[in-house]
Amino acid sequence: GVKTLAPVSRRSFLALSAVAPFAAAQSNRHIPIGLELYSVRDELAKDLPGTIRAVAKMGYQVVEFFSPYYDWTPERAKEVRALLDEVGLR
Repeated sequence: GVKTLAPVSRRSFLALSAVAPFAAAQSNRHIPIGLELYSVRDELAKDLPGTIRAVAKMGYQVVEFFSPYYDWTPERAKEVRALLDEVGLR
């Protein structure tokens, strides 16, 4: 059957409501916002540096590459790493 939640007493609700902002403030860890670059794969294929710069300008902090990087030479990987460092992406 369908389970329902147990009722919460007014006292419990008020206590949790009073503590919640403090708990949220204490756990306010910086979680970076990222983008899987597959979602911009067509733009990336046409202009990798421009796309990376645009992604950084949009406010993303982290990017994840997909399979085309398998074909990169070590030199190409270093170039892309330098670009990521330049625009502040991880």
